[in-house]
Parts: sequence; C-alpha cells; structure tokens
Amino acid sequence: MQRIQPNGWQVTNGTTWIGIRKFKFGKQRRAKHGDEHNIAALALHAFEAKCDILAFIRDTDSNHKREGDINNGIEIAAKKYVDLKIIGGVAKPKLEAWLLALTGQNGTEQLSLKQAEDKLGCDKNTDCMVTIVKQANLDAIPKDAHSLFKWCNKVKQALIN
Repeated sequence: MQRIQPNGWQVTNGTTWIGIRKFKFGKQRRAKHGDEHNIAALALHAFEAKCDILAFIRDTDSNHKREGDINNGIEIAAKKYVDLKIIGGVAKPKLEAWLLALTGQNGTEQLSLKQAEDKLGCDKNTDCMVTIVKQANLDAIPKDAHSLFKWCNKVKQALIN
C-alpha cells in the first residue's frame, strides 16, 4: 500500500489472521464459519477502532472455496459498515506467488504452494519479503497476476481516488 500511496495514511490496530476475535455461541460453537466470519470480525474491529479503511490479504493456500468466502465476507461487511473502505484480497495460491510476480515472474498464480515458496527463497523471512516489495517495479507486474492487480486497484481506489 505504501508503494502505491506513500502519504496520508497510517496503520493502526493491526492484527494477525490468527489473532482475529472469534465469537461463537449456541450451535455456532460447533459450526465452521471460516473466512466470511473472520472478515466480519475484522470489519467490526476496524469500525470500533474508528478506522476509515480495512486492508488485508489472505492466502488461498490452494483452497478454492476460500476466495468465494472472502469475497462474500467483504460484500457482507461493506453493506453493514458502509463508511468503511475495504481493501481485501486473496493471494493465489499464496503471498509468495504475489512476491514472485513483483519480481517480474510470469505464471505465479498457477504455481503450487511449495513451488511458490521454493522459487521465492525467502523461507518466511519477513525482511526478505519486505525487500522484494520495496524494490518492485509496480509497472512491471506480469499481466497474468490477476489477483495482485485486483488488490492493487482496490488500494488505488481507496487511497488515491
């Protein structure tokens, strides 16, 4: 986001995906609600913190149902919190593939999870990943990195327009 719009915003009240508050009661305690409810919890958290924007990325981890759940969750949250801009996206098959696309590599969305990790070579090292983002030429992202383009466009709409 900082590479797209460096000024005029700040991160507050960040959380990890595993740190999302989950509320379950009655029959819901036994039900699996997944990412739709995680998005609702994130939106509630952002609303309570008086944030203008909720931004997140979630890996599909080759779970093809996850993208639909994320998109449904975004749609539901956007209707409930109409003043909250939501920059949500699904990295296919995972964040490492987006990082590879940022280095100019084609075909990254078709890689397996292991291929994406192995080709990137960062071994979950955050500093390595941040360096790739900082050095990326955003105008040279391969055209086949559809999910990355979609997320970047959401950033531009929320922060620039």
